[in-house]
Amino acid sequence: MPGFITAAEAAGLIEDGMNVGISGFGGWLGADLVFAAMRERFRTEGSPKGISVFSGILPGSLSADDCGMNILAAEGLIRSVTAAHLGMAPLFSRLVYNEGLDAFAIPLGVVGGLLRAAAGRKPGILTRVGLGTFCDPRLEGCAMNRSAAATGRSPAELVKVDGEEYLFYRAPKLDACILRASAVDTDGNVSTKYDALTAEQLEMALAVRANGGKVIVQADRLVEAGAFAPREVLIHRSMVDYIVLDSEGVCPPGYDCPEYRPELVEAGMAAAQAESADTLDYRKLCGRRGVLELRGGSVANLGIGVPDSVASAAALEGISDQLTLSLESGPLGGVPVGGVGFGAAVHPEAIMRPCDTFDYYDGGGL
Repeated sequence: MPGFITAAEAAGLIEDGMNVGISGFGGWLGADLVFAAMRERFRTEGSPKGISVFSGILPGSLSADDCGMNILAAEGLIRSVTAAHLGMAPLFSRLVYNEGLDAFAIPLGVVGGLLRAAAGRKPGILTRVGLGTFCDPRLEGCAMNRSAAATGRSPAELVKVDGEEYLFYRAPKLDACILRASAVDTDGNVSTKYDALTAEQLEMALAVRANGGKVIVQADRLVEAGAFAPREVLIHRSMVDYIVLDSEGVCPPGYDCPEYRPELVEAGMAAAQAESADTLDYRKLCGRRGVLELRGGSVANLGIGVPDSVASAAALEGISDQLTLSLESGPLGGVPVGGVGFGAAVHPEAIMRPCDTFDYYDGGGL
């Protein structure tokens, strides 16, 4: 059975030079209690230092607030980061810009695929995703700064299979992971039933277990054993080592969501808010231009940033009920939340895991 420990005790489990998985999705699922304890230990003891981070969308609030990866933006604490998106935590991004660590960026769908591969002790994944782009080793090879480029290594390797070019991304070997979820029961089963989305928590936990590492989960609430229906358990207690309970409610559900919002996880009718057509700005123009590409019955993926303006533009055009809007974070249907809350949707029809969502995309679902 997993042990219930304090954030300080969890920070003490992270050793110098470890490869650490960090879950989260921008404004959601940042394990800030554990992050803060790690920073405090680093300031007082000089440890952990030189760790390498593997993540999807690094948690942050698009501000200099003391949250998400901004908390860990102390030079020397992290030696290297490999993630799909680093922009949500500006202080951490500045550390990357100032060559304070080696930074590599890989596609978000690849992140999930690599964790699945690591969970099955496979060497990596073979895909055409990233060919001819920044990820291609003939170009930047995923390196986001000069420090990363100077290492001479790349997460992606160019290979040929039956004469066709592919990129081979090597699976990480994680020594520990720091996850967050909305609830655990007294036996240590982990559930995201109250979370607006599910990131790569399960895949990351399995990848760490396969490597003999430590799975640490920060949870918002504690319920009695048996309170979860079987399908509500995301990570079984046998896959978890330690749980840090936020018993005082220090961390909100999201950086732009101070309180639990049931409409982000429950069924219901949601109507997109149509913005006024009286004034136009670049976001509205881009959103309306995107709508012109859609047809009735379309399934469309909306990315972070300006693309989320398509939802309000579709409402303005009166075609919202003819479309299914999908987010790579997992929500399918409903009305996407914009800004820092991106990744959630109001009254989604389904909330998939990102790994499954990207399989749907790559398989032609859009």
